[in-house]
Amino acid sequence: MLLSLVMVALSLSVGEEELHPLDPLTSSEISHVRELVILKSKLGRLHMKNISFQYMGLEAPEKEAVYQWKGGSSPLPPRMAFVIARIPGETHKLLLYITSKTVVYDKVYHGFGYPIFTIEEKTKAIGLPMEYPPFIQSIKKNRGLDMKSFVCNTFSIGWFGEKKQGNKIINVQCFYPNRTVNIYAMPIEGVTVVVDLDEQKIVGYMDRLKIAMPEAKRTDYRRSRQRPPFGLKTNPISIEQPEGPSFKLHDRDYERVHSVLLESRYDTTRPIVTVQNGVEKGYSVINIKSKDRPKLLFDTICTLTDMQYVVFHGSIDSDGPDAFQEYYIRHMDGCPVNSEAERQRIIHCLEAAIERRISEGMRLELCSCDLAGLLSDVTRIFRENGLSVT
Repeated sequence: MLLSLVMVALSLSVGEEELHPLDPLTSSEISHVRELVILKSKLGRLHMKNISFQYMGLEAPEKEAVYQWKGGSSPLPPRMAFVIARIPGETHKLLLYITSKTVVYDKVYHGFGYPIFTIEEKTKAIGLPMEYPPFIQSIKKNRGLDMKSFVCNTFSIGWFGEKKQGNKIINVQCFYPNRTVNIYAMPIEGVTVVVDLDEQKIVGYMDRLKIAMPEAKRTDYRRSRQRPPFGLKTNPISIEQPEGPSFKLHDRDYERVHSVLLESRYDTTRPIVTVQNGVEKGYSVINIKSKDRPKLLFDTICTLTDMQYVVFHGSIDSDGPDAFQEYYIRHMDGCPVNSEAERQRIIHCLEAAIERRISEGMRLELCSCDLAGLLSDVTRIFRENGLSVT
């Protein structure tokens, strides 16, 4: 089966000339910024080995500079990065020009709260209780549990009010999932472990009381392990606005002005879309009559796929200038269309897809053996990677 697809905004490698001013930092820019902080900032020169990067992102340029670039009157605004870095006891805020390799400022943050935790900090913190003698005694001697079966996780203590909190600390909670995969059903209650993330050591420990471990029975959430009796089946839930959203977006071609709809109601060149519900059969039938044109099939199929419907059967007839399409669809949970509002939404989106302008992009040809659901799988992969198929 040969698929000929036109994709919009596909960029396998992004050069500086192709960047938008608001594009996030590329992987090479992130490495470059890290280098600049270590080599050119005061923080890096004094504490090169102790720096941890808590946040790194694009510093948005001035709006006027973006407008001038978009209008073609000025080049791409200088790329800037904002960094939050930390050394033991201090949080620093840095602003850097990436292209000119300059540090605009390096300030110590004296405000409230702390930056987000890093994976490295959490990984070190959850390993500390396993080597802490009071914790080992609480587990092995007081509770008779096997230390090898423990799993620990970190939980932020939080910060309340406008009083300085002190050190950057975190709670470590341990679980005993020896008899179930659902670790959160088996916490070690009564034991409190507090870790200082800057010093990476336990600064608070308390074994208040011994609470019996709950039974592992009926704590496995995996579907393959569920046994009757099951609870009541949950019916499908749909939240709709029958008259459409309360806002208008200029770039969405299916957001129509009411007066335009009235004027075009009797236009015979417009597509005719009907949706019939077959609740007893477990599917809905969509019939489309429209003028035939290139890529019509892809527009309709991709629209239904983007709307999270499974197209499990279809027929197409393009005899003459008109095209007739019929599709059998249902939700991913196997339910058909279940409300008038949902039916109208399908009709409006398909009408817009059929009348959509063909945009320029990259042509990609795929050759594969014909398989059931092949087109649906291919378009889903494009959609999950942020690509538009027209």
